[in-house]
Amino acid sequence: MWKGRAPFTMTENQVCKLAGHTSTAFAVATVFAKMYADKPVIPILAYTTASMVGLSRLTEHTHWASDIFVGAALGYLCGNQVMDYTNNNLMLGLNCKF
Repeated sequence: MWKGRAPFTMTENQVCKLAGHTSTAFAVATVFAKMYADKPVIPILAYTTASMVGLSRLTEHTHWASDIFVGAALGYLCGNQVMDYTNNNLMLGLNCKF
């Protein structure tokens, strides 16, 4: 007979939630990486910093690894959307200020 909590079950305070810090960090990192793609050190620093944010959420036990992965993927996609929107406006000659 199994004693203790069954595997793959969660308690009330162990729920899946989107890693907002990680998604924000990856969105910002993606924007910087695309804006400064001609300087190889900038994308490396940006994604390293974003990865450290994700790892800190994991080591502090505030998120599951899957939450961090999904947050990073969502942030990356959002950052790409921002850059696509910015590039399209600049190609159309629209004034796009940040």
